Amino acid sequence: MAVHSGKTGQLHYGRKGLRIAMEIVKAYRSVSNKSQCWLEMLQRPPRSMFVDEIVVPAAPVDKDILIRDALCRLHGDGDKWKCKKQKEAVYAIVDGISPLVCVFPTGGGKTTLIMVPAIVNAPKTTIVVTPYIPLADDLAKRCKVAKISCLRWTPGTVQRATIVLVVADTGTSGEFQTYARDLFTEGRLSGLYFDEAHTLLTEGHFRQKFKLFRRLCLPVPWTFLTATFPIHWIPRIKVYSGRHDAPEPHKKSEARAGATE
Repeated sequence: MAVHSGKTGQLHYGRKGLRIAMEIVKAYRSVSNKSQCWLEMLQRPPRSMFVDEIVVPAAPVDKDILIRDALCRLHGDGDKWKCKKQKEAVYAIVDGISPLVCVFPTGGGKTTLIMVPAIVNAPKTTIVVTPYIPLADDLAKRCKVAKISCLRWTPGTVQRATIVLVVADTGTSGEFQTYARDLFTEGRLSGLYFDEAHTLLTEGHFRQKFKLFRRLCLPVPWTFLTATFPIHWIPRIKVYSGRHDAPEPHKKSEARAGATE
């Protein structure tokens, strides 16, 4: 029961603030803000705190389109696979099959097996381990021509790139292993390549280096590239990689070697 008359109610409660001067509103707002701040209250919380935002998932991009675009970026318009096995190997790498042994003769397109998946998986990083500095420098030049972000890891390197090249002698250092683990922890490591993989079995020095690489135990795809790899060596690679379910190698006949990679 009200203790005032209807006239008083209409004069004071029915106005809805229409007669309050804007200066007073601003002054009250300033005092209110300071009061809420002192009480550690949230001032004018955003609507998103009370209404869940609708996130529309991005449409998945067709893998075939990504690979085709990457291939065109490297070799121009049109599919330019050197052979069916090269295409199968690229798809296997993109699908994450591991460990994977790819045997292609010199000039058979091994560089494409590195670059196309690296472009598809960007902005993640692909690490390529090579036994020789000239091989790393040559691949770095090819990446520069293709406008692919690339760097050769040396002690003290902290930068990231789409392709990181490392020579076996420096790649087994504790500093590089920390670098690789950091990439994996950040979710930015897409895979490991071992170029001239036959040296892991034919040269004792590199064999010891590879044993140190195994200690990384990074659960990412491992790909072995070589031009010389007898079929009876496959079980040995399975053992070295710590996996005993390695798929059969993708091989290309020497007679079908074409232009340079």
